[in-house]
Amino acid sequence: MKYLIFAIIALFLLGGCSTTTSSLIAPLSQRTTKTIESKWAQTTELKDAEIEAVHTENKILLQGVATPKQKYLAGSIARSVAKGNLVVNNIATK
Repeated sequence: MKYLIFAIIALFLLGGCSTTTSSLIAPLSQRTTKTIESKWAQTTELKDAEIEAVHTENKILLQGVATPKQKYLAGSIARSVAKGNLVVNNIATK
């Protein structure tokens, strides 16, 4: 009987942790993409680039249209901000 009560309490506590963790991930990823886009806005070479950063599942996706130089620069900035997160540079070149 003690083991059953312990198992029920453990499942309850572990279930609570999973919802707390997932609720913390979304704001962090939003902050990361906002920080990337903010750094892009501060970079003269990227002012006219039509690009955005989107967080999908476990990666940051870069999309839009830019020159080859802008694509490289946007990817470099995103990787420096993302620190360990996967950055997929899908920016098309014009």
